[in-house]
Amino acid sequence: MRLIREVLRQSVSVMTLAAVIVGCGCASKPKTGPIPLPPAQVTAAHYSGTPLSGPMPTTMPAIQPQDAWSVKVTFIALEKMPEQATLEPISNRARLVSATRSGVPVVPSGKLIEGVKFIGLDDPQAFIEQVAHEQYGRNTSITSVRGALPPGVTTRFVAADVDPIGQRAFGEPEVREVVVEIARPTTPATNPARGIATAPTSSTAPMETLQLAISISDLVTPQVANEIAEESSGSGAPTTAPAAPKAVFQTESTLLSQIPIAARQQAALFIPFRFDHANPLAMIAVIEVVKNPLDQEFQQVVARCNADLLKSTEEARKRPQVALLGTSEWTTIASALDTLSRGLRRRPTLVFLADNTGANLTEDIAMVADDATIAQISDSVVSNAKASQAPLKRIDVGWMLDRSCLQLLNEQLANSKLPPELIAVLTSHAGEAGRHASSMEEIAKGASGPADMENRIIAENYIYLEDSSPASRVRAFDWLRAHNRAPADYDPLGPIKQRREALEKALAAPSSSASGAAPGAPASTP
Repeated sequence: MRLIREVLRQSVSVMTLAAVIVGCGCASKPKTGPIPLPPAQVTAAHYSGTPLSGPMPTTMPAIQPQDAWSVKVTFIALEKMPEQATLEPISNRARLVSATRSGVPVVPSGKLIEGVKFIGLDDPQAFIEQVAHEQYGRNTSITSVRGALPPGVTTRFVAADVDPIGQRAFGEPEVREVVVEIARPTTPATNPARGIATAPTSSTAPMETLQLAISISDLVTPQVANEIAEESSGSGAPTTAPAAPKAVFQTESTLLSQIPIAARQQAALFIPFRFDHANPLAMIAVIEVVKNPLDQEFQQVVARCNADLLKSTEEARKRPQVALLGTSEWTTIASALDTLSRGLRRRPTLVFLADNTGANLTEDIAMVADDATIAQISDSVVSNAKASQAPLKRIDVGWMLDRSCLQLLNEQLANSKLPPELIAVLTSHAGEAGRHASSMEEIAKGASGPADMENRIIAENYIYLEDSSPASRVRAFDWLRAHNRAPADYDPLGPIKQRREALEKALAAPSSSASGAAPGAPASTP
């Protein structure tokens, strides 16, 4: 038995050694060579303005090649983000960071920008060769795009998915993309931030600089489920567990400190970004700026720049309101309307829209109405917005909100289904007229805008000053007085002769008078 055990033990050792040898022989070596080209579309465009202002309606003279710098961006796909310590976090150079999410104008923290790295370059071609030799891992070159940089112009380079991830009900489709914006200020900076490979200069001497901004639009998963969950209508504890958070579309932008520029200026951005269904998990944007380009191709680039500037100026005139990092007023409104159309965060979205468009009636209703009423108002607003021609102006959206609320409240009032909390809101905004379905029907059907609605409400309350009910007269007078529209010397409980004399005097008074303005012609907006 001892002999058999010894033979078995030696056999097991031999088999183990053989397995180790076979395993070492079959272990695959790290893959080398280029990775598959991701499905990406790369474009370049120009506009008058900065990354902070966005496109401006500024008419510029025709740009000549000698007036512009050359800027080229080379996009390279990486298998994964490198971990080299020489790469500088983008946060070290960031002056401003903003993040927006579908229907949420401001997001407390960003996830897309924080992984971007920065490196200054002395020789971009040598750096591209190092990348090709896989110093930063396996990669493949996507393409190079060139633009022109005259003073006061921004060149916008975009690397995006070929297809959008979804069509929004309002605004532009949601496209996953990386945007690199490079701007040339109109005047040199007197105290720019530290640059890249530039000669020593006086800290107060004017120096030409570059302004860089980067934006990433992609899907992110909120850290907590209730960031995108609808508010609960009940006041008690939730009866079901919160649903797992779903990925939402988010755009994050950062504006970098200005960079002093010598005859040439180079830098590279390492960006964690994966194109749709592609193997690469990161990308490099190699930036090269030349102050005095002499090649023949640059003339064609300048011609394209002139065409882009004419186009962007015309579009900017149609949308004069410009917000941070090129986000227009309509973009913000469209994002909120799109959230309403998806049935997400309806109550806070209505409050946001009402607060930003001056729809005071809608704002008060959104605070107290039940979920069913909020859903009805949201559906009505979305339906009206789809039927309108975009982009809508702020005042148009405000009137759309208040009109939808007015129509719904009037319908419930006529059917005696208006709850007490909404009766209080309607009375606050419409006075005694808000207690009568016939008056509200006239206002809802006839009003053509916020000012017209206000005039009609004042006129209806003037009518109730002659009502036979003392309570109606008192309520109408109190509302008019609170809005500085009450007729002088009027006493709702006084003799009928005195009341009529006061009303006739108010109707005959000039409309510019604040106290005693004629109905339908208020002196100012309350």
